[in-house]
Amino acid sequence: MEDNGLLFTRHWQQDDSPREDDAMLCVPRGDNLGYQLFHKYHDIELGGHFGANRTYKLLAERFFWPRILPSIKSYIKSCDTCQCTKPGRTTPRPLMMLPVPQDCWSRIGIDFITKLLTTGSGNDCITTIIDHLTKRVHWFPMKESMSVQEFTWLFVKHYVRLHGLPSVIVSDRDTRFMSDFWQEV
Repeated sequence: MEDNGLLFTRHWQQDDSPREDDAMLCVPRGDNLGYQLFHKYHDIELGGHFGANRTYKLLAERFFWPRILPSIKSYIKSCDTCQCTKPGRTTPRPLMMLPVPQDCWSRIGIDFITKLLTTGSGNDCITTIIDHLTKRVHWFPMKESMSVQEFTWLFVKHYVRLHGLPSVIVSDRDTRFMSDFWQEV
């Protein structure tokens, strides 16, 4: 069917009669129109950067050209936004399993809860020390801007005086911090 110089096609019903409600524009091969349609139905914010199947369903309702699905898949593989934001297909690696400690307070975890409101005494951070065997916890306030030396003094005051030095400290702080900390202890 031709209308205003454009070629349309229709879906056919099972009795070989055309459905009147769904004319599809035939997109010429090698024309830039296909790329423009991909951009309109996939790239714009309202399009949502859907995957190939959903983009195909949106386009196939109104447009037709040979090998439309492989063209869509190729376009989506070259979409920078999709490649940067799509979730990975690899399974996450399991967390490192640590052996069960033999004694209380021999292996501890130190973590810092930061970006808190500043108290009247100027503290804006909470240090948590967790015993990996009993799961008992010590908390003490500190300033996020404290030096390693100041933190070491607090660690001795709040932990070492009660339990002595641990054999192992697990922390997500960088190695430089932990190295400086052990030197101070």
